[in-house]
Order: sequence, then structure tokens, then C-alpha cells
Amino acid sequence: LRSLNIDNRDHITALTEQMRQKRERAL
Repeated sequence: LRSLNIDNRDHITALTEQMRQKRERAL
């Protein structure tokens, strides 16, 4: 369960970074 939780966190962080990059590109 712990490893899954960490993986999930990493996945969410990656998605957040992608959204940030997309916003910066749009601006």
C-alpha cells in the first residue's frame, strides 16, 4: 500500500507539472 501511495503521489506531481508547463506555454 505504501509503494502504491508513493507512486500515486509521483503521478499527481507529474500531472501538476505538465499542467504548469502547458499554462506557461499558453501564456
